[in-house]
Amino acid sequence: ARKDRPEMQRMFDRAVARAHEQKAPFVVDGPAPRSRPATAWSADGKTLAAITDQYVSLFDDKAGFAETRRVRGFGSNVRAIAFSPDGKTLAVGTDDNVIRLLDTADYRETKQLLHESAKTPLSPYDGRDTLSAVAFSPDGALLASASSDGGVQGIMRLWSLRGGKEPRPPQGGHSTNAISFDATGKTL
Repeated sequence: ARKDRPEMQRMFDRAVARAHEQKAPFVVDGPAPRSRPATAWSADGKTLAAITDQYVSLFDDKAGFAETRRVRGFGSNVRAIAFSPDGKTLAVGTDDNVIRLLDTADYRETKQLLHESAKTPLSPYDGRDTLSAVAFSPDGALLASASSDGGVQGIMRLWSLRGGKEPRPPQGGHSTNAISFDATGKTL
């Protein structure tokens, strides 16, 4: 963890200390994801979400960060996850380019957003990009999504989650595998 991010350092230190107390490795039980593994912490640092191909595993601080739940039923491989800043929503992006917003009270789906594919002839691959990252703005009003075709092409979308506004026009460009907002929410 970076030294200029003391809260992130404390969360990391807390997780490492618990792993040492338990004298056991911190393991996500399940098939290894075909894509890069992804994890997301809730804003309060009490829940860690981790993906495997077909589900999201949740680890709870009260249970010593043992796995307490598996969220399934996405119909496609999970590729990206992010908690909203208020901790009430978990965004789950799948390789069918659907972002599912889940209520963290019961992990039921409340909304779906379609991250449309770039489908460009310039791609050396099959011309179909796959959702690869999601991120909430610090105030939770926006959700960004990004995709990659595994090579050079991809798109980014910005969704307004308040007020029912349509998503902003997609921005095409290079493959993107990770996105985040700055602390002000003005830079992505």
